Amino acid sequence: RIPVLGNELAHLIAGAAPATGDGVVLCPVPLHWVRRFQRGFNQSELLARVVARERGLTVVPLLKRTRWTGSQMKRCRADRLTAMDGAFRCLIADAPRHVVLIDDLSTTGTTLDRCAQALKASGVERVDAWVVAHDHFMRDKPAVFLS
Repeated sequence: RIPVLGNELAHLIAGAAPATGDGVVLCPVPLHWVRRFQRGFNQSELLARVVARERGLTVVPLLKRTRWTGSQMKRCRADRLTAMDGAFRCLIADAPRHVVLIDDLSTTGTTLDRCAQALKASGVERVDAWVVAHDHFMRDKPAVFLS
């Protein structure tokens, strides 16, 4: 909830992320409008803008959160795995071939997985995800996810 941290955290992503080819688009994980209103900003969007500037990439908000899913933080692992089903849809018909999702945190990877499913259903061939941190559920996984 501290927007100014976005620059520092985005520098971490930009420095750790692998090289990308041409045509890669960054897509911030969307917040539901209620959550965005509560926070006043989307942390993933802030991160994506800085990473794009540093890496010479483009940010395109390709996804929309279609329903309120509540906080994942307060859920057990089993609930996290089902809470995000059908929660995202792609906003454009002519999707890019390669999309990198940007988010601040990954716990079980469910949000990123559901975003990737929505993108792939719209024709995206490759979806990667770059995040700042991971939770204790993912302690054996790297901070930069490739799918």
